Amino acid sequence: MSETVHHAIKLLDLRFEPPSSVHAKYHGVVMLARVTDKAKAAAFGHLGEYNFNCPLDRAVLGYLQIDGEEYLRVVRAAKGEADIEAYVLPFIAKKSPEDIEKWNYNFIHYVPPHGSDSWARLVKMRDQYAPDRVDIVNWADVLDLDEGRIVPFRGGAASVEPLVDGESSTG
Repeated sequence: MSETVHHAIKLLDLRFEPPSSVHAKYHGVVMLARVTDKAKAAAFGHLGEYNFNCPLDRAVLGYLQIDGEEYLRVVRAAKGEADIEAYVLPFIAKKSPEDIEKWNYNFIHYVPPHGSDSWARLVKMRDQYAPDRVDIVNWADVLDLDEGRIVPFRGGAASVEPLVDGESSTG
């Protein structure tokens, strides 16, 4: 693992390995671990092919009412993990556990509208790695597939509420 420490902040070098899975939770919120990994990598020049503040990042940050550029400034100035947590926790505390659980479920299971640009990008990426896995219909699973993680058979898509802005992209 290419983990390094800057100012007592553990980070991955995303030039050599992927960030946390979309499914991974940071203080109970899916995608936030990934966003935090990417913010740390962006702050210290280790982002590689990834994009910080992409549409998926903006969805979770928007849900928490965190400005992406401000989050990056906080991460860059942090002396340690506790500084990042101290910034994030008040935003999370504004949400009920039930609201977070509902948001997590909807985010993970969001299926882009068939025929949309997002759907076309998702299918193209999925078909590069596993054309026989037509059960993979959401960005969370496609990104795991892309990053070499095992994606269990899902059986089919759920009907859930759309993301912020109704779009998604790799991230």
